[in-house]
Amino acid sequence: MQYEFGLPYASYCAERLNLSSNYFNDLIKKETGRNTTDHIHYFVIEKAKDILLSTDMYINELSDHLGFKYPQNFCNLF
Repeated sequence: MQYEFGLPYASYCAERLNLSSNYFNDLIKKETGRNTTDHIHYFVIEKAKDILLSTDMYINELSDHLGFKYPQNFCNLF
């Protein structure tokens, strides 16, 4: 999972799936019980946990790997 600048927006995800943003948001809410932003944050945090447990990557490397422009933004989310 690599993004050019930070976390993807719901509209980005919907566009990649050829869905409207509203429909995509409704699907995510129905299936996960979370809104799309919360679901994206949850996914990124879980991915970060997996990476932290399986590598000796520094936080700044991890934040860059996950697509954050600044490590502070990743730390605030985490």
